[in-house]
Amino acid sequence: MMVKKIKEVMNKKVVKITNDKTVLDAARLMTKRSVGCIIVTSGIKVLGIVTERDFVSKVLAEPFDPKRVLLGDIATTPLFTISSNQTIKEAAELMVKYKVRRLPVIDKGSLVGIITANDLVKLITSKVKDEDLFIKAVARDKPVPSGIYT
Repeated sequence: MMVKKIKEVMNKKVVKITNDKTVLDAARLMTKRSVGCIIVTSGIKVLGIVTERDFVSKVLAEPFDPKRVLLGDIATTPLFTISSNQTIKEAAELMVKYKVRRLPVIDKGSLVGIITANDLVKLITSKVKDEDLFIKAVARDKPVPSGIYT
């Protein structure tokens, strides 16, 4: 069985915002786009990441005004990234090592996607379902459904 590459499972629609925008701007954009994180940029350079957890721990738990706090001031850095040619196994290892749930995907200095722990869980769940179908087919001496283990 081949290990999937990041480019096969990453989300290519990454929500970005510039570092001079406020926490309130980011919260509104994240709500509109239904995402749990946003990548903070300056021009084409990726600076960091802001998550829903950052809003709670870095803004709301402190006496800060979300309308005035700039994203550049609360973005998590350094940003741990991965390339699209690396494997999902490597992504999982990096997430565990750095205790993060999201890895921006950077190729040749450009942001091309994002891979999340949730993406990995969905993939594992899908694999378990495929294996279950395979085992049931073998147990019943029936043909294995196409697409499984190919």
